[in-house]
Amino acid sequence: MGSSRDNRPPSLASHLFPPPVPAFEVLGRPMDPQPAPLIHINGSPGVGKETVAELLTSILGDDKSTLIDVRSLGFDGDTGAHHKHLLTPEHPRYFSFDVGMETFDPTPINWQGSNIEEKTEKKVDNRIPEIPCDTDNLTRLLMKPSNTSRIAVLPAFAPDTVVGRAFVRALEEAAQSSGRLFIPVTLECASPERIRRTMSLQRQCSYKIRRPSEPAISTCAPEVAPQPVQAVGNEVSHGKLAASVHGGLGLDITSINTFAAALQIVEHVNGCRVERDIGWCSSSSAATTPTESTEGERHWRASG
Repeated sequence: MGSSRDNRPPSLASHLFPPPVPAFEVLGRPMDPQPAPLIHINGSPGVGKETVAELLTSILGDDKSTLIDVRSLGFDGDTGAHHKHLLTPEHPRYFSFDVGMETFDPTPINWQGSNIEEKTEKKVDNRIPEIPCDTDNLTRLLMKPSNTSRIAVLPAFAPDTVVGRAFVRALEEAAQSSGRLFIPVTLECASPERIRRTMSLQRQCSYKIRRPSEPAISTCAPEVAPQPVQAVGNEVSHGKLAASVHGGLGLDITSINTFAAALQIVEHVNGCRVERDIGWCSSSSAATTPTESTEGERHWRASG
């Protein structure tokens, strides 16, 4: 038997203050937050991409950012020699995906920071990697519900070569497919300082540049001395990075610290998101306001 409270008529307040109408019924679309941007941090080896990316995700917070590790860019037809593990699988922000290119770029890439005296001609390697891969797994990662509201930070070296340009295009397509803003960031650094960072003792003993057959960090000899700084000739450096059609932010971190660079990226990202929101509001107003105002003006003139 129901109580008298269940049988009583609705109160006057329920008529005066009805429950709010869902935003979907008002605007014709759900008001879920838009997917967070995808940030690609590009720069030559040793410029500090991974360090800036780590600081950037630390500033944003684990719940608002995702750090993505890139594997197997396929430089020089070798999908394993330049496989750099940015994070360990135990890292709370660890995600990884592979980028497969059917045609590998023959352009020699100077990873060790030394001067390349001569460019050797190589034939294009048309081999397909043993495990073909594409950006579908990156798109799935970006569209994962738990990652939608997180800013995806992806540090990866993309030179101005066939593979590098294709890699940037692949990131743009993945961002577009997942509904995210694509924000490219280019880090630049003077060659002597960059080489010093690349050949430092810490980096030589790091997993960032060692091959799988080389000793791990714990077994790296502490007496290894940094290599002397040399002048850089025709190596991939300033002005030789793949550019995006979206423009982006360029930072010279020769004299500024990585934390300041990360803060500038945060400010730039916030500005890009504001511009996107303003553009969406403007397009919505342009689609509705002119028609309504015109009809109203016609009605006023007719009644007058």
